[in-house]
Amino acid sequence: MIPKPRGSIRGEKLSPTEEQTLRLAALGYGNKTVAHIRGISENTVKNMLSRVYFKLGVHGLVEAMHRLGWIIIPDEESLKTRPSTLPLLPEVRTELAHEAVKLTAYAEAASEAARILERAADKVVDEQAAMLEVIEGNERVRAEAEAMG
Repeated sequence: MIPKPRGSIRGEKLSPTEEQTLRLAALGYGNKTVAHIRGISENTVKNMLSRVYFKLGVHGLVEAMHRLGWIIIPDEESLKTRPSTLPLLPEVRTELAHEAVKLTAYAEAASEAARILERAADKVVDEQAAMLEVIEGNERVRAEAEAMG
């Protein structure tokens, strides 16, 4: 779980609702998803996050996460040596790992569903080919009967 906020630079404490909303946003959920999870409107989420950013004296989510100590933003010099890394607290890393496991399971299920659908489509094609053979056979028999008759 993500640690609780340490407080704001303006001295205003975040409400439990604001904390929960910020945590969901920090985990990567979009405003629409956060609204659905919390049972509030998307506009309420946007307004709440704006209020949180104001209380923390920041301009966005990454700054808020940094201000609260949830992530460490490397300085410019360390970015030159490791440009693709952004250190995360173990709690955030754990949450992201859980999400990755879920996504992997969904991908595996989707892949299995695609294999099942492909087998079903192959079966339908085989059955259609067999039906065409029967129809062509019937047409040959009919043509032969008309020729004899």
